[in-house]
Amino acid sequence: MTNEINLFFEAYRQAYLEFNLQKILTFFAEPFMVSSPRGARTANNIDEMTSLLSKLLNRYRNLGIHTGCINNLKTNEYKSNHIQVEANWTIGDTKNNSLITFDCTYILIQSDNILKILFVMAHDEDKKLRALEIERGLKNN
Repeated sequence: MTNEINLFFEAYRQAYLEFNLQKILTFFAEPFMVSSPRGARTANNIDEMTSLLSKLLNRYRNLGIHTGCINNLKTNEYKSNHIQVEANWTIGDTKNNSLITFDCTYILIQSDNILKILFVMAHDEDKKLRALEIERGLKNN
């Protein structure tokens, strides 16, 4: 299963770097939930999923995100069809400068041998993106 999870996250990473919203949507279960220190949200259908994910892509685009690296994946497979994945990411700009490193926890569900993201807990990504936006004059304090 570890190889399948690595391949899944490599394809997921690549879809983000391509800013390919339609491809990114295919990685998520419907509905899915995202949680961060600012609160939790559920995307119940494709329109809500599109709205939520397009906002994140726009933030990445506005910040000039061009590279992304998964530094570490730690998995915990449950006896059911759920898998917990802790991921440490680094994202960077067009010059390969590292901009931020952050952690996310994912709950994947496997159905008919297909993995989907059911839940994302973005531990510190939003805080670090916001600090970068403020630093670059894209947002006010």
